[in-house]
Amino acid sequence: MLEKLRELDPVMAERWHPNESRKIRRSLQICLQTGRPVSEIYKEQKMQLRKTLEANTGQAGTGDIVEPSHLRFPTLLFWVYSDKSVLRQRLDNRVNGMIDQGLLSEAQQMFNYLQEKEAKNIHVDRTRGVWVSIGFKELDPYITALSSGQTSPENLQKLKMECVESVKTATKQYSNSQLKWIRGKLWNLLDLVGASDHLYVLDSTDVGDWDNAVRLPGERVTEAFLSGKPRPHPSEVSKIAKELFKLKQQRNQSPSEDLEIRKSCDVCNLPGMTEEQWHIHIKGKRHKNAVKGAEKRAQRERYLARQRECAEGEGLGAQNARAEMPNRLNPSGQVEIRITEHELTIHTEVS
Repeated sequence: MLEKLRELDPVMAERWHPNESRKIRRSLQICLQTGRPVSEIYKEQKMQLRKTLEANTGQAGTGDIVEPSHLRFPTLLFWVYSDKSVLRQRLDNRVNGMIDQGLLSEAQQMFNYLQEKEAKNIHVDRTRGVWVSIGFKELDPYITALSSGQTSPENLQKLKMECVESVKTATKQYSNSQLKWIRGKLWNLLDLVGASDHLYVLDSTDVGDWDNAVRLPGERVTEAFLSGKPRPHPSEVSKIAKELFKLKQQRNQSPSEDLEIRKSCDVCNLPGMTEEQWHIHIKGKRHKNAVKGAEKRAQRERYLARQRECAEGEGLGAQNARAEMPNRLNPSGQVEIRITEHELTIHTEVS
């Protein structure tokens, strides 16, 4: 499917990782149904969105509040924001608190419930409801091992820590999805109806400054909203609010941002990245380590291939292998091969 999409719409094909079959299928479907590249359609839609935003928001960035005309009720929204590193630590602390308050015991009770139903041949759909919520499914391997009584205390403790860490990871991933929803869908929908000025960002990064950074600004805006008095522009409430509104305005003014040609890292198996994301990625520790590992594996494979040629009587392969890597014959009659930053000893008996 991806090859076909590359023929019809190379721009869109570069956006998707080969494993993103659903997105590839949908893009290909649109191309075939409309007879047009889906990237062109999305670009036109974003251009139309930009015109709508300009019409609804008026003099954007001037500090004027533009009353929305498409909201069903008078609306005021607060986004209690926190710095990412601070938020991640809070989420970890939250999970630790849940563990202290009996999360493992609750997971054990749910496991026992499943066992009782299974004993009665009653099927429980574990793909819905509480069974797929964060907590039980991550702790299930530990509870299962604990109930079996066949796991050593050391391995059981290790499994427990791994499962608790999985709960923390899932919690942070869910938090990221919430932030993505706010920045993307919610904010964009508010833009469409000219109500982006009804979203206020309050910075809760420093809990010790809660009154000044969150409570008092929130109360002032709420009082003005309820009394019908002029409210401050959201970008004026806090420093982080100003930065977020500036970034949002820049994205609105770049209609083709999401459709630019993207790059994929085959070494790290990462999907299409923008030019900016690509440069950040290739400078990162993860990518550099992956490249080094790939180079070592390739070097080892080349050497082993030449050794196989040598074993088959192809002297040329043996000569090339010796030319590439220094070797020496030790007293035991073995050939020792050394590779840069990695040592590989091949035991070869010399006749």
